Amino acid sequence: MRKTSFILIFVILLSIFTVSPAFAEGIYEERSEGYIADGITLTSIKRLNGKGWYDINYITVDLNKEEVGFRLLNEDNITERNTVLGFTKKEEDVVAAINGDFFTTYGGDASPEGMMIKDSKLYMTPSTDPKYSTLTMDSEGLFSIDSFTFDIMVTSKRTNDSSKILFYNKLAHPTYLKIYDSSFGKLSPGSMEDGYEVVVEDGVVTGVYSNKEGVEIPENGYVLHNSLRYSLFLSENFQVGDEVGLSFSLSPDIENIKEAIGGGTVLLKNGEIAPFTLSDSVQPMTAVGIDETGKKLILFTVNGRTTYSRGMSFTEIATFLKELGCYSALSFDGGGSTDMAASYDGNEIKNIYSRSSYRKVINGIGITAERKENGDFKGFNASLSEETIFPGLPVKISIDSAFDEYGNSFELNTDKIKYSTDSEGTFQGNLYIPEKSGKHIISVTYEKVTRKLPLFVCDEATRITSSVKRLEATKSQQDIKFYIENDEGYSHYIGASNLDFEFEGTKGLVAKDKVTLTTENDGLLTATYRDASISIPIGEYEFEAPEVKDKFQKETDKEGFTFAVFGVNDNEDTIFTNYVTGKRNIIANACDLSAFKYIPEEVSSPSIRVTNYGREDTDHSLFIKLDNSKGSITSTKPEQWDWLSGVFKKGVKQKNVFITMPLDISKHSDEKELKIFTELLKENLKDKNIFIITFGNDNIYEVKDGIRYITTSDIPKFSYENPQAVLNKLKYAAFTITEDEVYFSFKPVI
Repeated sequence: MRKTSFILIFVILLSIFTVSPAFAEGIYEERSEGYIADGITLTSIKRLNGKGWYDINYITVDLNKEEVGFRLLNEDNITERNTVLGFTKKEEDVVAAINGDFFTTYGGDASPEGMMIKDSKLYMTPSTDPKYSTLTMDSEGLFSIDSFTFDIMVTSKRTNDSSKILFYNKLAHPTYLKIYDSSFGKLSPGSMEDGYEVVVEDGVVTGVYSNKEGVEIPENGYVLHNSLRYSLFLSENFQVGDEVGLSFSLSPDIENIKEAIGGGTVLLKNGEIAPFTLSDSVQPMTAVGIDETGKKLILFTVNGRTTYSRGMSFTEIATFLKELGCYSALSFDGGGSTDMAASYDGNEIKNIYSRSSYRKVINGIGITAERKENGDFKGFNASLSEETIFPGLPVKISIDSAFDEYGNSFELNTDKIKYSTDSEGTFQGNLYIPEKSGKHIISVTYEKVTRKLPLFVCDEATRITSSVKRLEATKSQQDIKFYIENDEGYSHYIGASNLDFEFEGTKGLVAKDKVTLTTENDGLLTATYRDASISIPIGEYEFEAPEVKDKFQKETDKEGFTFAVFGVNDNEDTIFTNYVTGKRNIIANACDLSAFKYIPEEVSSPSIRVTNYGREDTDHSLFIKLDNSKGSITSTKPEQWDWLSGVFKKGVKQKNVFITMPLDISKHSDEKELKIFTELLKENLKDKNIFIITFGNDNIYEVKDGIRYITTSDIPKFSYENPQAVLNKLKYAAFTITEDEVYFSFKPVI
C-alpha cells in the first residue's frame, strides 16, 4: 500500500478534496492508497482535527470497467450470519466488501431490516419503517437509492376474512403475520410452543400445523405463520382444502432491478445533504456513495469508539462523500457491524480494521473483478528501515509488495530495480548511505514506476552514549549498546561494526552488542564515530566523564526578561510548606512572568495558569499553554487543535516558543499524537527555540529531536531522614531571555 505520512495541513490544502469547514480541514493527515484491480482502489486516511481522530477507509469502484461487478453477499440460509471476510471467502471473484443492512436477531437466527434482491430474485420485502431506504442496481448496471412500499394481503375464500402481511421471508415478533416462500429456504421457521403454520400450494391449503418444527416450503406455494397467543386469524380461517387468495404489490416496480439491499437514512440526494431520518450521532459508520452517472461507487467505512478514531456523524459522512464527488449516498448498519475487507497490492483479501473479533452480519456488499493470471506489471510498494538517520549510517530499502494489472502478486526481477537520490549519498545494493545532513529523497524505480521515499538526515553526531556506565573486569560476555546523538537531541542506535574501539589497561573485543575481555584487568574502553567518542571505565578504573550540557543550560548575570515555572504544592499546610510557599511567591513576584498549575492569590506579577489553552506574547517570545491533563491534547480538549492551527496560520514572529502543559510528558498516553505534535512544531516553527514545559515528580531537562523538554518537580514533603534530598528537588525552572540568548537553569526555591 502506497503511503504518504505526516502531512501537516494548515495552509496546505488537500489535493483530493475541496476543503469544507464541516470536515475536511485538519491538523494532520496520513493517507495511503492500495491497488485492488483496474477501476478499484482502496484509500485509507488517518486524520486528526479539532474534533479528534478519524480512521477512514473507502473503496472507489468504477463499474464502467467490464471486468468489475457488484454482488450482494449473504449465506445460502438467509437467516444465518457471517463476518464480512467470511462472506468473501465463499466467493472466488470478490475482491472487496463492506457490511450491509441493519438486522434483527431471534435466537441464533436473524433477518435484515430492508429489502433484498439477488440476481433479479426477490428474497425479502422492504422495511415497513419509512425511515429506511434501499440501494438498487438495475439491469443496465445503474445504481440509485429508492424508498419502497409494499402491500401483501392474504384472504380465506371460505370465510372471506383477510389480513395484511407485514413480513415476507423475515423473522419477526410473534405478534405479526408472516409469509415464507422457497426463497427463504427448504423449511419454515416452525410452529413450536404457540406458533401456527398454514401450508399453501397452488393456492390451496395442504396442511396446518402447531407445535411442530419447520415444515417443507413448496416450490409453487408458501407458508403462513403467526402466534396463537396474539392472533387466531390463521386457525379460524384456514383448513386443509381451503382456497387462498394472495395479493402482492411493490412500489416502485422492481421488474428492472437486478440487485437490492436495504440501508438506513439517505445522506445525499441530488448532490446535496438530505434530511436524516435516523438519529444522528458520532459512531463507527458504513455508507455507500454514488456519482451522478450511477456507475461509480464509493464504499465507505469509518472506525469509531477507539482512541484513534471517534467515528463520524451523518453530516460529516455526507460532507466527506460530497467532496469525493458523490451525488447520492445511503448509510448502512454501523457501530460494531462496521467492517471492510479487501484484496489490495497483490495481497489476499483481508480485514482492513484490526480487531480481536468481528461481528457476524446478515449481508454485505461485494465488489467483483476478474483476476487473470500472469498480468503485466502494475506497481509496487517500498519502504525505508529508518525515517531519521545520521550521515554515514546505512538505511535499508525494502520492496514490501508488488502486483500486476489484475491485482495479483508480482515477483520483481531485483536486477532491474534502480535506485537514485537527490542528495549526497551512495548505494550498496539496497542499502543507502547518506553523507550530507538534510532531507534526502530516495527514488526506487522498476520499469516505468517510481516510488519516492523521504529520509531526514541529522546533523553530525557530537557525542556517543551507551547502555552501561561501567563494565566489570571479567571475561564473561557483557551486553552493551551504543547510540550517537547531536546537539539537537537526535539519537540513533549504532552497531559496533560502525565504531572504532580502543582498550586502555586491558584487552578485549566488541561485536554484536557484546563486550568480551581477554584479560580481567581494570581499564578503559573508548568508542569513536567520526568526531564523537565515549569512554567507559572497566572495573575500579578511576574515570569521570565530562558533564555534557545543552547550549541553553547556563547561568547569566545579564539583564533580561525573567520567566519562572513552579511545581505544584499538593501538601498539607505545615511550617515547612508554608515557608516554601512564601519563598516561591516572593520569587514569582520578582519575575516578569511566571507559570503555575494554580496561581496563588499572593502572586501579583503576570502569571500563566497552565490549564485550558491560550497564549501570551512578548516581542521575543510566544508563550502557548495547552491542556493535556486527561492524558493527551485530543482526549482533554480536541478543539485545541483548531486553535493551535489558527496560531500557526497567522505565523509566529518571535524567536522563542514556550509551550506549557500540566501533565508530565512521560505520562502522555497517546504516543502517536505526541509524535504528530512534535512534527507539527518542527514544521511550523523552523529556526525557533522550542521549549515544552510540564509538571512531574522530578526536575528534568532533555533535548530530543530539536525540542527542549523541561519537567518541573512538584514541591516534595519534608523528610527528617533525608532533608538534603528534599532540598535538591525543591527547585524551579528559571529562564532569562535577552535579545540574543535564552539562559536556563534549575534554581533552588530555598
